[in-house]
Amino acid sequence: MSSRTVRYGQNGIGDIGNGQYVQLDQTKEKHPSSNSFSYTVSFDPVLSAHNYSYVAGCTTECTLKRGTSST
Repeated sequence: MSSRTVRYGQNGIGDIGNGQYVQLDQTKEKHPSSNSFSYTVSFDPVLSAHNYSYVAGCTTECTLKRGTSST
């Protein structure tokens, strides 16, 4: 296999100070060299609640593409 790509994502509401909050959509991309992989990724913190009920989420996407051979 070639062209392996793994994307991890997180979204939610981030506190930027002074009572201001913004939507954070964060993505980390990795390119494993084998079919087995394990990564630790970190993101800026998001709020789970602050006077309101916010939703925080995460995503994982993995793409494997078969390479070509010249036989």
